[in-house]
Amino acid sequence: MVAEHPEDSNLRELRLYTLQAMAVGPAGTTLWPLFGLSLAFLAIACMNLAGLALVRRVSMLPEMGVRGALGASPADLMLLPLVESIWVGLIGGALGSVICFWTLRAFRSGAPAGIVPRLAGVGVDWRVAAFLFAASILGAAAAGLAPALLCRRLALAPSPGNPHTSRLSGPGPSGRALVLAQCAIATLLVAMSGVMLRSVWRLSRTALGFDPANVVKFEVGPIVPSGTSWTDRKIIAAYEHVWATVGAIPGIQAVALGNPYGEAARIRFRVAGAQGSPPATADWLSVSPNYFGTLRIPLATGREFSVRDDLGAPAVAVVNRALDQDYFEGRPAVGQSIEVSFAGQWHRVQVVGVAENNKMAGAWRSGAAPTIYTSLFQFASSGALFARVDPGAFPGPAPLRRSVARAVGGGFSVAAPAYLSMALSRALERPRFFSSFLTGVGVAALFLALAGVYSVAAIEARVRRREMAIRQALGASYCHLTARVLRHPLLLGAGGAVCGVIAAELLMDTLRVWLFGLRPAGAATCAWAGIGIVLACLLSALGPLIQVLRLQPAVVLRHE
Repeated sequence: MVAEHPEDSNLRELRLYTLQAMAVGPAGTTLWPLFGLSLAFLAIACMNLAGLALVRRVSMLPEMGVRGALGASPADLMLLPLVESIWVGLIGGALGSVICFWTLRAFRSGAPAGIVPRLAGVGVDWRVAAFLFAASILGAAAAGLAPALLCRRLALAPSPGNPHTSRLSGPGPSGRALVLAQCAIATLLVAMSGVMLRSVWRLSRTALGFDPANVVKFEVGPIVPSGTSWTDRKIIAAYEHVWATVGAIPGIQAVALGNPYGEAARIRFRVAGAQGSPPATADWLSVSPNYFGTLRIPLATGREFSVRDDLGAPAVAVVNRALDQDYFEGRPAVGQSIEVSFAGQWHRVQVVGVAENNKMAGAWRSGAAPTIYTSLFQFASSGALFARVDPGAFPGPAPLRRSVARAVGGGFSVAAPAYLSMALSRALERPRFFSSFLTGVGVAALFLALAGVYSVAAIEARVRRREMAIRQALGASYCHLTARVLRHPLLLGAGGAVCGVIAAELLMDTLRVWLFGLRPAGAATCAWAGIGIVLACLLSALGPLIQVLRLQPAVVLRHE
């Protein structure tokens, strides 16, 4: 392009975008994890339905025995749970369509802007309803087949010594494997939601390194008339005019110009005199004098920029503490020189100050990144205006914008006024939204998994009534009976928790898509999620345990 168009010889950067990327943006990275969560939730629901249908089949075993004795074929006995499950799928699909219609409206109103392109036009039509019904019916049918296939293990079998007594086997490895998978998926979702909640909570309490209170930000920029060429000197003179004029408005304590919050550029730099070392990268912000004082960013050593740091003065820079510690190896950074690359050209600048680390370059970084500040009056860059106002001096950002627009005149555009604290809050909208969404899914999956554990415990308590009654009649203690009833729920919960925690650790990088650069916090949260799943599984088995402990051996053995 530069060879064909010499007028673009000062082209600083070229980025290519596909039309699809411009049309859908980050929708793919957002929707695929959501779809995966939906499939995991549907899998848990189907497994849970299979377990509850298995409990129902156990309670209907005498009826099924009578049907078999009257000539019902095995296919007829297997068809009954399948038809019941299909009815459950139909009813669930109808309820799901209604719930989908209402929750989609809440999703559209609560989702942060830009999370899904054209979200306002998303709705429930016949294709969505058809997909929903098909998924419900097929999932319910698959869940209904599990009890039918396990019918042999739960069939009546004559016990030796008494042909009129019957012995029932438990749910078997297949049924327990379903519940184990439920517990694993529930642990995975609960662990990931806990990790997101803890990470977002930690981010919201992270020290920003600056004070956003009573600071109003504006998007500012020179209005270039058609056919007029703005040189750097003209742009710098315009910024100097804005900085001096806005600072004189009554009610404004301090004013500064700089990069918009979270929009630092990346540049290459190297320490002058470090021969042979490859260039490193750092965040770059071009700021005006009084920038650090306006935002109340502490300076560790040195000074900040002044009005004398203009085009006629030697180029200067301020670095943050992270760059000072990583690249100057204990030497005082103030007075040293570094070389920075702008528009393909290297410029030597002298370090005049070291600022404390702060989050103005971007709040999503887990640690402090090396940052270089240069004087806006030496290296012009598009930016924002930050004004620290007296409390109560202006009713809101809009009146302040009108005052600023009148003061700077018609050569500058002043737009998007907002308190800096509100900008920080909006920056947290996406992680908060996804953490809330994932927490809701995790809690619902937990309750479904507990229902599956309850079904296993209920089956065990039902089919082993005769055994428990004999043990109790022979003098077994309540502690012994409790251990036998809670054994399988404990093993299933522990096994599912271990598998879920391992899966959560393997899928931890997936959360980075939703945390937008924030490092997720950690293994301890996943471990606590696993412990919580185990305790919840034990609590879900308390109902069947109480039924076993309240057995009357004489009554049970007489009925058996």
